[in-house]
Amino acid sequence: MPTEEMTKIIDSLTHLLSDCRTILDAGVGTGRYAIELSQRGYSVIGLDISQKMLAIARQKGMKDLLIGDISGKIPFRDGYFDASLVVHVLHLVNDWKLVVHELARVADKYVVTVFNEVDALKPRDRYLALRNHFGFPLGRDDTAWKVALKAASKIVLVQDQQEEINGDDSILHLGNRRSSVTWDVPDEIHEKIMAQLKRELQGKKYETRALTKIAVWNSSNLVNI
Repeated sequence: MPTEEMTKIIDSLTHLLSDCRTILDAGVGTGRYAIELSQRGYSVIGLDISQKMLAIARQKGMKDLLIGDISGKIPFRDGYFDASLVVHVLHLVNDWKLVVHELARVADKYVVTVFNEVDALKPRDRYLALRNHFGFPLGRDDTAWKVALKAASKIVLVQDQQEEINGDDSILHLGNRRSSVTWDVPDEIHEKIMAQLKRELQGKKYETRALTKIAVWNSSNLVNI
């Protein structure tokens, strides 16, 4: 993520969480949010299922890290944190309702997420369509969690910008299985999908509108849904 955009997000999070001190970063990954928030004075504990991700976070200087699956019972008592932060994770889990309830249970005040909306058909979406075409649909609805946005107390627009999608970059990204929608696809089907995407996207560029937003829920609202 570009430094300028990341700074805007962290500035917004700092404002929204001004009455908080302790944060659970659920799905902390390599620590890109946890480290920034720690530098702003928050006490952040990171939880992730990936040992490799956590190892990178430790190399960056993160100390309070735990390995664990947020799809199960989060190993903290009710209201242990002021807030739970979850970024780019809810679309990966099979039962998003269980996850948000757990995030709300361990947060005394808020559950917060950062998400993106792109006003165009993304190459990722085309990959998903081709999965269906070749008889291997995604086993989960990776947009279903957005139903919870209706219960958010705040949705803040952080950035609204025009972006250019480079078809060749998208081919490389998807071909190397950098996107979660490619992870479980058998090699034979993946090759067929990529062959079709190359025919459609190679050498092309697309203009799109990209929105970065932050949603904030009061924990009690999520628990009661």
